Amino acid sequence: MLRAVGLCFVVARVWALAPAVDGQVSLSSVDGTSSEAPAAPRVYMVGLQKSGSTVMAAALSAGLGLESSLEAATSCCCSGVECVGEMHRECVDANRLTAPLFNGSAAQYYSWCTAQLQPRVTKADDMLWQVGSLMDYTSALPAGAQGYRTQYVFLVRHPLYNIASLLAWCEQPDMTCDEHMRDKRANNGTNALFYRIFALPETGEIAANARELAKVWKAAARVYLDNPTRFAARLRYEDFVGRPAAELERVRDTLQRDSAVRWSLAPSASRLASLDHAAIARSMGGDYTYVGDYDHHGGDGDELFDEKTASAIVELCKEEMAALGYTSKYITDERLRK
Repeated sequence: MLRAVGLCFVVARVWALAPAVDGQVSLSSVDGTSSEAPAAPRVYMVGLQKSGSTVMAAALSAGLGLESSLEAATSCCCSGVECVGEMHRECVDANRLTAPLFNGSAAQYYSWCTAQLQPRVTKADDMLWQVGSLMDYTSALPAGAQGYRTQYVFLVRHPLYNIASLLAWCEQPDMTCDEHMRDKRANNGTNALFYRIFALPETGEIAANARELAKVWKAAARVYLDNPTRFAARLRYEDFVGRPAAELERVRDTLQRDSAVRWSLAPSASRLASLDHAAIARSMGGDYTYVGDYDHHGGDGDELFDEKTASAIVELCKEEMAALGYTSKYITDERLRK
């Protein structure tokens, strides 16, 4: 079994943070708008596992008073950590870990997972490699359809910290992460969705050491950097940890502007609720969202690995790091905070 600390794939939980009707807070309109109450956005928060996605998604949903789901696909496909059942036999291809989920069909995802689509804020790092097809599907939906006006927020963390946390999450007392993944494959234990992140997205080959996971981080960063306008906002874990309420206020404001522009809405139709800062603080102390669970976020990044390994990671990811405002040691570039 993987470590319990910071493990959010084991149980798919939903926080019911405020009374809701059809996923909206005190609203009656079909598309999430009302002249009497703020709009309730539908937000998918997408990033690499161990980027802080659980705590950031929980904090945003708590701040806005909305329901939040821990996973987009896992809660629908899987029982505990295992993806089983005749209906969902093609949720994940055990023979090709990075094959598209749901037969590559976002429509099938929406058809199969109706109950899990009710929360308005969804942590969707389990669908990272096919978020483009999900965007294609939701952007073409007519007004009133489930998934209409879905917005996407990209979550990212410095590669040295993200990779170190992935390795700590995966390793066992008697096995390295690489040994663990190879043992699972040798014994056909590959039907759990969290194994997908320890494989190269293009080939499915095992990526369970620092240098191979750097390739995974780079591919994840390209999901955003190759199509940034498709995302409503970007949120860096380091910024969030340093000033959670301020960063979520920025994301809230960006979601409002994006919604108004993307769907030509009047300001009143895209207005979101004011953030509840106390609720944000409470959310960060939950069983699955305690910031301390995301280890390796203190000190210089080049202290996490030996010099040769750290240099190799930075060299491979330097273009994406620069674009996201990261230096070899840590962050930040204020000009890129938007």
